[in-house]
Amino acid sequence: MAMTTLATALAKLTQQEQQYIALLKQVCDVTEHDAAHPEKQWFTPGFTFHEAVMAEISSYIQQWLSEIVQNGKDIEANRDESIAQLRKVDVLDNEALKHAALSLTEYETHHAVMQQIQSRWAKIVRYKTGTDIQAHTQEWLKRWLAQWKKLHTTITARLAQLKEVLKSPVFDDEFTS
Repeated sequence: MAMTTLATALAKLTQQEQQYIALLKQVCDVTEHDAAHPEKQWFTPGFTFHEAVMAEISSYIQQWLSEIVQNGKDIEANRDESIAQLRKVDVLDNEALKHAALSLTEYETHHAVMQQIQSRWAKIVRYKTGTDIQAHTQEWLKRWLAQWKKLHTTITARLAQLKEVLKSPVFDDEFTS
């Protein structure tokens, strides 16, 4: 009975852990972590959740988001400047008009990309407009990583309990290896 109860509990906990790992995969894809840091990839066959990984995930995401927000602001400012320059161009000067239009198109494209990245991130962290996305993300990270840590601790404890049950005299040597 004890083994059945522990195995059932472990199955549910492992399923929940897989959901946390899937969420980490989404975060990794949006932030392009593994491409940016091939020496510290989060998805390796030997990946295990621990305090150092928690700190690394939190630190990386906060730094990444800060850069994304700042780049978005810079691109928006450059786009606005490009619009102002386009308005000043003599419409009869084809070369100046082409150059100004090209500049505006380039900044609009970059702005759209940044908006798409921020939108994807907002969906992951369930961000609702009206607050600072960085503050919201920091709270979300604390909550998510704390829950994952608690889950990991529980799984470790249940595995230890299962090993103890398997060591009991009821089981043959066949099951304890």
